[in-house]
Amino acid sequence: QDENIAAQDSPSLDRLCWPVSSALTARLRRLITAYQRFNRKELIRAEFSVPGNIGYWYSQEEMFRRVADMDPFIKEMQKRWTRREQADFYRTVSSFGVVYDAEAKLFDWSRFRTLSRLEKKTDESLEKYFYSFVAMCRNVCRLPPRKDDGPPDPSIYVEPITEERAARTLYRIELLRKIREQVLRHPQLIERLKLCRPSLYLPVWWECGK
Repeated sequence: QDENIAAQDSPSLDRLCWPVSSALTARLRRLITAYQRFNRKELIRAEFSVPGNIGYWYSQEEMFRRVADMDPFIKEMQKRWTRREQADFYRTVSSFGVVYDAEAKLFDWSRFRTLSRLEKKTDESLEKYFYSFVAMCRNVCRLPPRKDDGPPDPSIYVEPITEERAARTLYRIELLRKIREQVLRHPQLIERLKLCRPSLYLPVWWECGK
């Protein structure tokens, strides 16, 4: 009888152990990846099955946009920005700026998306993050919001940067927009450039009148 009681108290060798948290996390990631892959195929198949879309191929950006619009899970993921994505956005917007068509009143994110390696972000996602980023910079610099800027998305969190970097970034965004929207479109641009005299702001190879 004592042996039977001891056998019942001892852990069974056949009992399954609960996996550790890292194994559960890896399993969950694989399930999410499999779900996204399967769902994308089904959405793309359904899109191609619509009359009029047979044999029509979309660009990578257009494909991501269409899949994101139809898949609520991917649409929700578009609102989440990793630290690396935020860093890539900051690096690009502070050096390249943004391209805005004043006539159409639309941003052109094609070049920006390539430079920042944010190919999976849609135009809508980039525009919302841009407005939230500008709002963060103005808030850090203790500046009031501008009427021309779009409203920031409260669901998007932008990691704050220092006041010095925020001020420098706002200045460069505005400067590059003026160059693209006003200087480069000026009808007398070539004639004005010929009048430029050598100065510290021009490269050493600049020749007047050429």
